[in-house]
Amino acid sequence: MFPGHAPFRLISDPDRRLAAAYGVRRDLPVIGRFVPLVDRVTFVIGPDGRVLEVIRGIPPSRHAEKALEVLESTRLVDKG
Repeated sequence: MFPGHAPFRLISDPDRRLAAAYGVRRDLPVIGRFVPLVDRVTFVIGPDGRVLEVIRGIPPSRHAEKALEVLESTRLVDKG
C-alpha cells in the first residue's frame, strides 16, 4: 500500500444504480419533475465483510462518530 492511499477501491456511480440497490437514492419532486438525490448513509463493515450497521437519519457531521461507536462496541477498535 502506498502512503496516503485508501486500502480499498473507490467506485463511481454515475447512473445511480448502486445508490438504488443500497436504498440510498431518493427522488425529490420539484416543479413537475423529479430531482435525484442521494441520502447520506454510512455502512460500517467488519473485517469479515459483513455489514455491522447502517447509519442514516443523523447529521452528516455525526456519521464518523457513530461509526466509531459501532466499532468500539464490537471491540474492533480500542477505546483508548
